[in-house]
Amino acid sequence: MRWKENQYKYELDSNLVWKKSPNGEYWVSERGDIYVIRTGYKLNIKPCKLSGYYKIGKDTGFYSLHRLVYASFVGDIPEGMQINHIDGDKGNNHISNLELCTARENVQHAHATGLASGHVGEDNGNAKVTESDILGMYELFKQGYTNDFVGNLYGLHSRYISLVRHGKRWKHLFESKQMGRYPSLGRLPFSLPRCVYIYEKCLAWDTPQDALGAELGIDPSTVSRIRNGKTWKAFKDFYEKTT
Repeated sequence: MRWKENQYKYELDSNLVWKKSPNGEYWVSERGDIYVIRTGYKLNIKPCKLSGYYKIGKDTGFYSLHRLVYASFVGDIPEGMQINHIDGDKGNNHISNLELCTARENVQHAHATGLASGHVGEDNGNAKVTESDILGMYELFKQGYTNDFVGNLYGLHSRYISLVRHGKRWKHLFESKQMGRYPSLGRLPFSLPRCVYIYEKCLAWDTPQDALGAELGIDPSTVSRIRNGKTWKAFKDFYEKTT
């Protein structure tokens, strides 16, 4: 992509995705490169010796690079919310490595990834739940229950449950219980027992798909696609690993 204004001309790397900063004065790349639109000058961004975060001038509207990248690609950051580096590397300011979180979640993530000193799991005073709660969630994950269902059961937001499900929270327990081998089902078209019943009926192949579709209350083409592995793929993985 080329940009020309007045006497200045420069090129932006076409292999990267670029967005304008919220104040409209800077080009921001998906990995955190910053160019001044008017002049084409590339900002030399260095980490703060105390915090390790990459700092930028207040003229951009932000003091931290990761917040500018997030705001440029996603939108406004709600008051009181923070931007977390998912992999724990403050130098990795790619938009895919940034997530919106509360201050409490940010602290918990720092402990879970070893960025902050202190205890992990329920020994950490900031823990939302106990180890027993997490083990209970794991059992529900294995049975295919959704994040919304588990969240309502434990009084937690489904987003937090998703982080637990994928090992981004309580990482030490996630790894010790080998939870990575259990797939996530997401939203099921029916209740889990109903899905198991439908899937097993389809696998039997002893009833024509038209008749079976009418019996199960689903489209005959869905019966065919289930039988041939062209749909319900996540459920198929779950079923084969848990039965």
